[in-house]
Amino acid sequence: VAMNILNNGRFGMGAALAGTMKKAIEIAVDHASNRVQFGSKINTFGAIQEKIARMAMLHYVTESMAYVVAANMDMGNKDYQIEAAISKDKRVKR
Repeated sequence: VAMNILNNGRFGMGAALAGTMKKAIEIAVDHASNRVQFGSKINTFGAIQEKIARMAMLHYVTESMAYVVAANMDMGNKDYQIEAAISKDKRVKR
């Protein structure tokens, strides 16, 4: 019972974080598209493009892990604690 509660909580956090990350990426892209530095918009700078690409990649990973955990829950699998733990680990370290 305790593991089910813990796993469900981990899933909820991952799903909520994926939405938050998506909005943060939208804000970052909008800012990079409008901010001018050294006479150029900063979205033309390689370092900025790399940071936004990394944000998008981490969002994809987080959202994918939420889908994996949700699929396990929907299929009625009892043992998906490893997937839930990996999902939590990926979110905590970023």
